[in-house]
Amino acid sequence: MKFSSYLDDVLSRVFPDGHSNRVRGRYQAWLKDFLIEAQRYIPSLQTAHLERIGQDATFFACGTSAFQNPPGRIRSFHTVLECDECAKVTAVPYTPTEFRKMIEERGSGRYTTAAGECSPCYYEDNSCFDKRREPYAYYEVGGDYFPYPDNLPLGLKYATNHIDLQVRSWVRAFSLHDGYVWTWPVIQSNEIGVLRWHGIKKSWKDSDEMPWKDESGDDLREIIQLAELFLGWKSKLHDDCDDAGASTLKSEYDGRFAEFLVEQKHLNLLPMPTDCFP
Repeated sequence: MKFSSYLDDVLSRVFPDGHSNRVRGRYQAWLKDFLIEAQRYIPSLQTAHLERIGQDATFFACGTSAFQNPPGRIRSFHTVLECDECAKVTAVPYTPTEFRKMIEERGSGRYTTAAGECSPCYYEDNSCFDKRREPYAYYEVGGDYFPYPDNLPLGLKYATNHIDLQVRSWVRAFSLHDGYVWTWPVIQSNEIGVLRWHGIKKSWKDSDEMPWKDESGDDLREIIQLAELFLGWKSKLHDDCDDAGASTLKSEYDGRFAEFLVEQKHLNLLPMPTDCFP
């Protein structure tokens, strides 16, 4: 379930007779507060985060795509096609020094054969790394064109589909440095980057998939119930000024939270996955 649908589901249970959309932003903030608290006290909830990154959510620099790194440890990165989730290209992790050296060498044309041809190891059509592919510098609004800001750090530019390569690469590398995840070659406009990481997720977009599932693949009911109690308690306290009602829901929330925490500690969990980076 996406975050927006998750919020709708929780609110429909907390307010079966309906609620005002004018205060939806407040309920959304409370739900995020609950999710952060749950992850902070229950480490097993920190291990299943998945971010989907399209080209429009990335920046461009020297033939690479970059996007903000999450507040945690990266487990893996791969790309799929928008139209085919099975067309997976797994990225190989590089240290920052190795990654920078590789990009410099590709930009200098050192990855060519003795005959001056491109190495066939990286592109199906044997295309060399092309520094001339640059994002379009303008965006359109109502028929008028405006320049993208050019004050981004680290020489980054806003990505547009003008950076697409003629043929999708079946080799991919990525690295983490300067607060960004960098990947080579660029993420194509028909690709989606999939980043798996663990840590405390603090930012939720409406399109983010909720990661916590039960054995049948449904959203974990215990977490939904806790979210209902949390939002009900906050609403009683701040919207209704009902201290007694808020105290009752807070007590039930604390008890259920403690029970869930104990259950998670006693589960026979799999070992923590190996991170791509320390």
